[in-house]
Amino acid sequence: MRTYLPSVSFLPIAGLCLFFVGISAETCSANMLPESGMLLHVQPVSGSCETQIGYCLDVVPWTTETGLLEFLIFFQPIYWQQYGGEPDIRAADVELRWPESWELIEAEACPSWGEYWYESYGDRHFMHFSYWHNCDYALPLPTGVHEVFLLGRFVLNVGGPGRVELPNNSSRVTLCHPNMETFPAGLSAEVGVDCEHDGWTCFQNVWCSLHMEPPELLLSARTGGIARDSVEVGTDLCQSVGVYPRADWVSAELGPSNGYVSQLHVTADATGLTAGTYDTLIQLVQHQGRARCLPVIFTVEGASSVEDPSPARATTWGRLKTIYR
Repeated sequence: MRTYLPSVSFLPIAGLCLFFVGISAETCSANMLPESGMLLHVQPVSGSCETQIGYCLDVVPWTTETGLLEFLIFFQPIYWQQYGGEPDIRAADVELRWPESWELIEAEACPSWGEYWYESYGDRHFMHFSYWHNCDYALPLPTGVHEVFLLGRFVLNVGGPGRVELPNNSSRVTLCHPNMETFPAGLSAEVGVDCEHDGWTCFQNVWCSLHMEPPELLLSARTGGIARDSVEVGTDLCQSVGVYPRADWVSAELGPSNGYVSQLHVTADATGLTAGTYDTLIQLVQHQGRARCLPVIFTVEGASSVEDPSPARATTWGRLKTIYR
């Protein structure tokens, strides 16, 4: 197998302002997007370059599965999508990182008639894809908003949870027209995930934060009682957030957002539970973009011989810290 090790260099995001006349300095300084992006889609092994994915919105960079998994490498020419250019692609040098215990099974350029070389050093892996030696025969990239171009595919034997990383600006794509190179920002893929994940795949999208304070909820009640409390959820620019409790003794509802903050109202029901400690997760999912989980610890206390006028009570980690300072 032929090998190829790319030379890694860097080009500032705003560097394209130097290459194109007619785009003002003000426009360039206001554009905070990377000039290009590289994305990873993870799926069961298909064994071919055929894919229905043509837009970054369709890319899925996470899975709960491990074992044999196929990864598709997509290129997004963000700068040219914004300004209506028609770049042609000649070659791509891609740096990837994954745990050393994972095994590379196969890889190829896409379309399959492209050429492919590979070299690795520990957990650093370098793939080179070459498509057209003569730019007179190069094919134009799609230039519609959010459109992506498939560079290649590879299959890994994944031994456990982890990430396949695309370090920012360490990969390189060579374009024919204009005759230059671009260094894409990268979005990595997560595998073997159970609850929390980041699935954002479009650089133009505004990313919601979806964080919770406190980061866990402690509740307690007598046998047969109910405990209620709320957690503040940062929902900056998040839309259509789903709430998914993972135990039948807990329920949760996300209150209205003021655009930045919501309240997650949690109820734990000790009916039918024996005395003891129970724990679970409540998952919040923003479409397929981002998922975050709230750990809930529920202490069920045995019935008391003395009547308690407030049999159900709730507390939080923040309150406990205040009490025991």
